[in-house]
Amino acid sequence: MSLARALCMVAKNHGFQTNYKIECPSTNEWAKQENPNQKSLFTCDEQSRGKGRFDRVWESTKQQGQLFCSWTFPLDEAKFTAPILTGILLHKHLLSDGKIKLPNDLYLNNKKVIGILCESLQKNSKNLLVVGIGINLFSAPDIEKADYIAKYSPVDRDDFLQKLCQAMIELETALKLPLHDFKDYLIKNAYVKNQENILEIDDNFTITCPNHTYTWSDL
Repeated sequence: MSLARALCMVAKNHGFQTNYKIECPSTNEWAKQENPNQKSLFTCDEQSRGKGRFDRVWESTKQQGQLFCSWTFPLDEAKFTAPILTGILLHKHLLSDGKIKLPNDLYLNNKKVIGILCESLQKNSKNLLVVGIGINLFSAPDIEKADYIAKYSPVDRDDFLQKLCQAMIELETALKLPLHDFKDYLIKNAYVKNQENILEIDDNFTITCPNHTYTWSDL
């Protein structure tokens, strides 16, 4: 059974409406077209036109060792904290020995293994949050900055998928909390451009590093 189909089985048991295809251009675009009115999962075995921030490509390999999934949450209002909170929860549950590169990538041994793309759209006075996640689990594209998680330690597939679903369940609650509640976690486990460590984050999300200060738009 493929990673995507196995994820559907787990997510369904956690109350998500599940949607699966063998191949699709982008799970985020698929989710936005369907515009579900309940928390849902959209996943496929292979993405032909996966994307990241600024329309960067999230490449698919032929080994089917990657996981492409988009999770949707109907909300009363848009949440700019979604990418950061998703990164925190994925780090907590899946990659505690890695690092969060703000605003929304997870790195292991200085290589990207998880990418996050959050998008929002509005319909009928409701906001739909789409959380797209690409995970290099058992394989990675043949590019310099990419790697895969199982290369560094054994991965139990079913346990990994359970933890991924748990992170998405916790995201619903985390979105209702102020970002300040997660400040200490970010200072300990995240960095910004050029792997600069974080010294302080204020309530306006201004990030102070040893040699630079960044605003959210700088990231």
